[in-house]
Amino acid sequence: GSGILSKRYLGKRNPPTSEEKNTASMRMYSNTAARFGPWKLVQELLGTMDAIAKQIRDDGRCNECTIANVAQRYVLDTPAVASVLIGVRNQEHIAENVRTHSFALSDAERSMIDAVVAKRSGPEGDVWDIERGTIASPKS
Repeated sequence: GSGILSKRYLGKRNPPTSEEKNTASMRMYSNTAARFGPWKLVQELLGTMDAIAKQIRDDGRCNECTIANVAQRYVLDTPAVASVLIGVRNQEHIAENVRTHSFALSDAERSMIDAVVAKRSGPEGDVWDIERGTIASPKS
């Protein structure tokens, strides 16, 4: 999500600024986050995923687990999802993304994320359904 689903945005009081939305990808993912719900809810999701990543590190399931790894694993474990599209700018990103496949989320961890996702104010269904044209864009 252009870094939005990462430690970089955890604890930030406000969503990405106009200056931070300097790529098409960042603008797209910022809009997706806004459709998900208020920034406070995005922060709750990031906090939940950060706590899960810490638990995974502490348990020894993945010593370098990140928020992004938890987000990817959650999506990959969703029924009917076969893959995720990721951006890789350098070798560090390759190693980080490979880590996603080194652990599993427990039922309790999935439930923690599900509880936050259930609070979303965005359209019903997948946040990408608007781009797919399967639902109408919400009125602003």
